[in-house]
Amino acid sequence: MSDSFDFSSIVANLGANPFENKEKSYVDERFYTLPKNSDGSGSAIIALLPDSNMIPIIKMLKLDTTIERNGQRRWVNMYSPKTIGLPCPFAETYYNHYNEDPESAKRFKPKEKYICNIKVIKDPAKPENEGKIFLYEMSKTIAEKISSMVSVSEEQKAMGISPKEVFNPLSGWVFNLKCYKKKENGITSYDNSEFIQLPNGRNIYSDKGDPVALRAADVQKTYSLKDMQKPEAFKSYEELTEELKKVCRGLFGIGGNSSTPVNTAPTTSTPTSDVANAPSVNVSTPAQAEQAPQPAQTPQSGSLDALLNSL
Repeated sequence: MSDSFDFSSIVANLGANPFENKEKSYVDERFYTLPKNSDGSGSAIIALLPDSNMIPIIKMLKLDTTIERNGQRRWVNMYSPKTIGLPCPFAETYYNHYNEDPESAKRFKPKEKYICNIKVIKDPAKPENEGKIFLYEMSKTIAEKISSMVSVSEEQKAMGISPKEVFNPLSGWVFNLKCYKKKENGITSYDNSEFIQLPNGRNIYSDKGDPVALRAADVQKTYSLKDMQKPEAFKSYEELTEELKKVCRGLFGIGGNSSTPVNTAPTTSTPTSDVANAPSVNVSTPAQAEQAPQPAQTPQSGSLDALLNSL
């Protein structure tokens, strides 16, 4: 330790200047985000990879709640323990208050997301991403495109259509991830994304060495999907209750200066829906779902759920 009381020497020893105003980053660097142009469009070529446990994709339920009250905006963005059948105060708020105020209640409903590992092959807007491995969180729209490639119906088989090994980078299949902003509502759409097979029997490792060895090396670099569905990967019910109080600030009598307290323990009678019945891949299966309260309805996961259960 330096004996100097010179401020520059103190800062050098600390390794940081206490007067520097550095904004805290809330971005999880493990996840890939498609860079977008000024008009909201973007494009990149990625390859899908299973993780080192050979788990290709998992379904997660995500809390994405934003509340604006009295000119202030607060939000919560994290995965819900409802994913693995554990109670979640945000999900309970949705079910308990849907009939009272459907539009407000829907903000607390966990959203269905899918996660897999990817390798970025081509990223024109951010070439430094190329060759790196990330987690990628996708909507059900993109997940259904994957499902349609890896699982085919009996009718399709009779027509000579066979499943595609899109999670095997030696197969030559890559995914052209594309987005654009819809003019009518400004929402970003990934509907035009599509699978492409490299020509002439090529794959992402062609001319780069032993393809089998390179694939094995990439798989070992992936992030464990199984770890994302362990109980300790989620915030506790008590921690989520505190987050709920902060974001609500009096909405539905929760948090704020309201005299009506939020529940501080899981409610055993809270009904759930099929969105809570999130089957995992190679991990424990969550509790079976009950009937959702009327008129709340959620879409069936269909072929994607069947795919996940079969893996």
